[in-house]
Amino acid sequence: MPAPDGWALLSLAQGLFASALGGGAVIALAVLARSRRRAPLVLCGVWALLPPFLVWAASHGEVSCFRSVYVLFTLPAWALLAGAGLAAASRSRKTAAALVATLAVLTLPDQRQMRQPFEHDAPVPLDYAAAADVIKRLHRPGDAVVYDRADTWKPDDGVRYYLPRDLRLRDVFLARTPAAIDDLYAVQCSVPDLCVDGIPLQRHRPRAGGRPAAAVHGVREQVGDGDDGESAGTYGPAVDAARGVRQS
Repeated sequence: MPAPDGWALLSLAQGLFASALGGGAVIALAVLARSRRRAPLVLCGVWALLPPFLVWAASHGEVSCFRSVYVLFTLPAWALLAGAGLAAASRSRKTAAALVATLAVLTLPDQRQMRQPFEHDAPVPLDYAAAADVIKRLHRPGDAVVYDRADTWKPDDGVRYYLPRDLRLRDVFLARTPAAIDDLYAVQCSVPDLCVDGIPLQRHRPRAGGRPAAAVHGVREQVGDGDDGESAGTYGPAVDAARGVRQS
């Protein structure tokens, strides 16, 4: 991810609240927050505003971590401030309840949208579940897998999430895990041909009208399709996982 500019702070609100209308209403109500006790307002204000700026500043180093998921813990503070603002702006409980109900109805389309498939990975939707389903159906003992870490965000973790815990595939190009080197990204094999040499590969082609095929595919070989649409095993230097079949 590139280092964020000043305008990126505004876009962070969209991801944080999952609704431009809802986020705008919450922020507007938070500005109206009033209380006889100043300390709670200051605490909630610091809780809501400081983390986004800290994440923004930290994202100008070697690795950018400027994503709304890292500031989701500020939502309770925004809710408290918005509640205080609503109480200060409303003359009665009925008025406050009517405003909340109206906002809930207006933001209902956004709530439905955020619950769509792959929305948790927007704006780069990846069908981890479909990839894991292909692997579960077609894997054989001793199978290996290669993940396209260069162009995809965490495909290995995403696919493994949907795989049974007892189904473990050898990660061919993985040299060192992120946990082993205390980093965000894994270290890949420096000589791919040597890492994949001698490993039989299986390629899966998508059927007409079916879900996106993911699993793995080989390159630099001539592979014939079987009657069921699956490709025969072969040997090769590179495969791609969790993004559909993409022939190089």
